[in-house]
Amino acid sequence: MKNLKIYKIIAFYSFVFSCLLGWPSISTGDTITLCWTPPTQTMDGSALSSIDGYRFYSIPSTSALNPSNFTQFSDIPATSTTTGICAGGKTSNTDPAYLPLSPGTYYISVTAYSAGKESPLSLTVTKTIVDSTAPVISGVYSTGVTQTGATISWATDEASDSQAAYGTTTAYGKTSALDSTLSTSHTRTLSGLTHSTKYYYKVMSRDAAGNLGEDGGGFYNFTTASSTDTTAPIISNILASGATASTVNISWLTNEASTSEVEYGATQSYGTTTSDATLVTNHSVTLSGLSNTTTYYFRVNSSDSSGNAASSASRTLRLSNTAPAISSFYSSTTRTQPGYTLSFYAAASDPDGVISNYEWDFDGDGVYDSETGSTASASHAYASAGTYGARVRVTDNSGGTAVSSAVTVYIETAATNLAPTILSFTATPSSGAPPLAVTFSVITDEDSYLTSYEWDFDGNGTFDATTTSSPTAYTYETAGTYSARVRVTDDFDATDSADTDVTVTSTVSVGASAVAGGGGCFIATAAFGSPLDQHVASLRGFRDRYLVNNPAGRVFVSLYYWASPPIAEVISRHEALKMIVRAGLAPVVYAVEHPYMAAIFLSTLVAALLAILRKKASRA
Repeated sequence: MKNLKIYKIIAFYSFVFSCLLGWPSISTGDTITLCWTPPTQTMDGSALSSIDGYRFYSIPSTSALNPSNFTQFSDIPATSTTTGICAGGKTSNTDPAYLPLSPGTYYISVTAYSAGKESPLSLTVTKTIVDSTAPVISGVYSTGVTQTGATISWATDEASDSQAAYGTTTAYGKTSALDSTLSTSHTRTLSGLTHSTKYYYKVMSRDAAGNLGEDGGGFYNFTTASSTDTTAPIISNILASGATASTVNISWLTNEASTSEVEYGATQSYGTTTSDATLVTNHSVTLSGLSNTTTYYFRVNSSDSSGNAASSASRTLRLSNTAPAISSFYSSTTRTQPGYTLSFYAAASDPDGVISNYEWDFDGDGVYDSETGSTASASHAYASAGTYGARVRVTDNSGGTAVSSAVTVYIETAATNLAPTILSFTATPSSGAPPLAVTFSVITDEDSYLTSYEWDFDGNGTFDATTTSSPTAYTYETAGTYSARVRVTDDFDATDSADTDVTVTSTVSVGASAVAGGGGCFIATAAFGSPLDQHVASLRGFRDRYLVNNPAGRVFVSLYYWASPPIAEVISRHEALKMIVRAGLAPVVYAVEHPYMAAIFLSTLVAALLAILRKKASRA
């Protein structure tokens, strides 16, 4: 009931004490005008015969519109005027009528007071206060000035973002990256500056309402440090590409950021220059207005930020040029250790000119490590273990280029080395009558870089010879079966061994067509005409592997040696007999060379014969 009474009183006095606040949205610190008609009663209903002053109250629009939520923000004394009072033009925060409210939307009301008594709250009006005051910047200074950079710092009286403008004149021309973080402490770093140069700068901060504050005006400056760099850039990987009927692109690399310039012309005096002052390490310049029938001379130039300049050797290009071709590219070895020197060799040709330059990319990273001019070879020692894809690029006298396929080079340490593996160890021939000259050949896996081959020809456990390559040869003078052995060693002293048998037989003469050296296969040698014939070798291998290694086989071989020489002599004198014997031996040779297929065929034949016999038996 008490609250209801209060609200009734408020409603009553609100009718009497109307507030006419028809002003638009205002900004903090702006001039405002409040107009009202003074009330005549206090909250308890007593008369206000005189008014000592007025109090102003506010409440954020987001709060409940309840008298207890209002907060006083100003108090002004009464004037002699008792009606139609207006208070305005108050802009100082020390003035009672100043509106000390932060940006936002508020309900505003006014009361009058006298002798300790106060009137009810007036009707409220809604007002929006907008921030239109820029941040105040102070304490601007520069630190950390180097040859190429500096740091700018400052402070603001309210949270705002950070950016700096700078340049070699008070027009600035460049800006730092914007830091959009709202803060009162600010820092911006400038980079890409030129040594020994005076720079002017100003700072800028914008608050959340978009008010921008600036401080500079040409007053702030610093000078970058003097350069201690006296080393010119290193130019590499010069390439002419993308040629059209009148243009071509020249590209190259430098080991430090530097400018790009190409001098070119129909003579070695050049005469025309195209340049770009941007400091980069990957350079590209397009030449235009060229003739596709003219040979042009050109060179590239680059200067770093310290003014150190480098120039390439003069080169040539021709737009109508036919590119060169690389026919071979190889290395002296594909496997070795760090620190060992490898040699690389290339062969190339040019259909309408000559090869003027060879460039070598030893590690396969796309950067050519060495140039040898017209010399088609280069040497390189790898410092670290790894697998590298070496390439060569050739350039002809008109600027055309060709790049080889990669040659894989394995640089190994003892920890990464794989021991060699012998894939094949053969003796040719593997049998025959003395003196028997045998060639021994070894094939190993590609992982091996072999430093030695050790040969034990007679199989007695002692190596008779050491070579650095394969094949090698040895002559057997005495009949017998020998288990020859080879041991290979790589550059890390890892080894592998293999054995092969050699059978030296007694010499047997068969008249005019002596078959000594045929390894005892007299009839086959007579029929096929040579002890080196593949069919004879197959039969001889079957004999050496199987027949001579068991008692029954040796008996058969002995009988064959006793009976076959005269028969072989007859066969060797008649072509018809040779043909008949060859035809007869063909299935035998096939069975020896293809034992599994022969077994399948024989099994099938036997099965077929058995089926025929059963069928005949069932009919009977």
